[in-house]
Amino acid sequence: MAIELSRKAYELTEMEELISDLKAQNEKLLKKVQNCAVEHKKEDGDGRRRRRQRHASSGKKQRVV
Repeated sequence: MAIELSRKAYELTEMEELISDLKAQNEKLLKKVQNCAVEHKKEDGDGRRRRRQRHASSGKKQRVV
């Protein structure tokens, strides 16, 4: 019984380490996604502004996207 408990304790420790590693990886990926979202938001904002300026200068009625 002691051997089985020792094995289970070892398995639990291994699982805790794996969970810790996965949490760290998840945090890194979340930061990357957040950075990408910020960049895309900047790009989308720039694109919309340019389109509005082009349409305003051409006299066309613009549609807000």
